[in-house]
Amino acid sequence: MSGRRTIMYSAILLLPDQKGGFIEVRDPLYTPFPTPVIGELVEIVHPEGYPEKARIPYPVFRAMMYGALGYAFVMIGLDITGLG
Repeated sequence: MSGRRTIMYSAILLLPDQKGGFIEVRDPLYTPFPTPVIGELVEIVHPEGYPEKARIPYPVFRAMMYGALGYAFVMIGLDITGLG
């Protein structure tokens, strides 16, 4: 029995440091397609003073994720209380 393989991609971010070099950081979100493309300039966010925590903001993805989690919690709460 052979398994099907899926390739997942994660963006590698190069951030300039204070010494004139670069800090390499992997975006924590994995996708089935390579985005952004190599060499593309993208907006990143990170806490001040912690460039190693840099990530690409995905507002639509985060809104969908939190919406799904909120829906699941509401449905579980209704099921537990017997109101659903």
